[in-house]
Amino acid sequence: MASPSSVQQNLLALANTLGGSLTTMAARISDLVVPGLGTLAETLIQFPQKLLAAVEPFVSALNPALLLTFNQQLANLQATVGTAFENVFNILAPVLDQVASLIQGVMDTLRPVIDSLATMFGGYLVEMAKSFVSEMKMLMPVIEVLMSVLQIVAALFEVQMAILRPIIEVLGFLLKVVLMPLNFALSVFAKVMEGINTILGVLDTVFSTIIETVQELITTFVEGLGLGNVFSMLEDVIKNVITVLLALIGFAAKFLGQDAFLDKLIKNLQGAAHAIAAPKDVAFKGVEQITKDIAAAAFVAGAGTQKSQTDLLGDGIKTLQEIRDGRLSFETWLENQINRIIAALTPGKERLERFEKDHPEVAGGTRGFFGGGILGQVF
Repeated sequence: MASPSSVQQNLLALANTLGGSLTTMAARISDLVVPGLGTLAETLIQFPQKLLAAVEPFVSALNPALLLTFNQQLANLQATVGTAFENVFNILAPVLDQVASLIQGVMDTLRPVIDSLATMFGGYLVEMAKSFVSEMKMLMPVIEVLMSVLQIVAALFEVQMAILRPIIEVLGFLLKVVLMPLNFALSVFAKVMEGINTILGVLDTVFSTIIETVQELITTFVEGLGLGNVFSMLEDVIKNVITVLLALIGFAAKFLGQDAFLDKLIKNLQGAAHAIAAPKDVAFKGVEQITKDIAAAAFVAGAGTQKSQTDLLGDGIKTLQEIRDGRLSFETWLENQINRIIAALTPGKERLERFEKDHPEVAGGTRGFFGGGILGQVF
């Protein structure tokens, strides 16, 4: 069991802790509140003064006598308040006189000390000034010698420059004379290169015109045959070749009873199809790249588009599906292909004759081109 003395000590320590905490809290609150209250009081006191100072010029311009009367009444108010503090100055005046009498002896005692300090400091400054002047006097001969040496060096430099200046001017003139032929040659070379660039530009224009003319002639020839766009025709040929190849594979698999193979083939063809990006930013420059210009012109003539694999494989996949389902037989498919070939070749002779009639200058060439083989029999 704790003794009464220990309990009192604990209570005393707790009271001291609480008292210290409350004191600290009160100090912090006063630090926060008191400055704010002081600022508020200062604002409230200064507000009327600032308001009066702001409106005083306007009232003075309107009625100066009223402003004089107001100032007199304000002075009377201050005098009335001063009656309460008038005796303060009467009381403090003898007190201040007594204080002055008390400290007079101390000031009299300190006066010699301060005088000694001032005299010592002044003497130190004077001695420093004397030492500086003496050192400068001793150094003056050395300084005069250095100035003379500097003057001599400056004179020698001027003499040297006077001698070297004509030499430098002569060397500059000789260098200009030596470089004059080189400058002239460079000027001539620049002029020649300018002419070559102009000639190359003219040749580029001529070759471009030739390419455009040949392109127009080829386009007119193909259109005269009724073949339409060459790229579309090539795409149709590729599409037909793929369709025929897939049909033959399908008929062979159907003949062997491999329907599962046909299913997998159709599934793979449908899943493997993806788009083929068309060429972009086709542009070639320079005379040395005429063949590339021709390729670019041909691409522009073909509208710059290609069919995707889905378009090229569409008919082939459809044919495989019909073969798998038994809706298309080999005899029917073969008959359809023969009829398509005949239908495609029959109008050719009429188109060729019409083209030869419209373009007699190329009639012999077309007749010689289509004159032999199966095409000759058709045309």
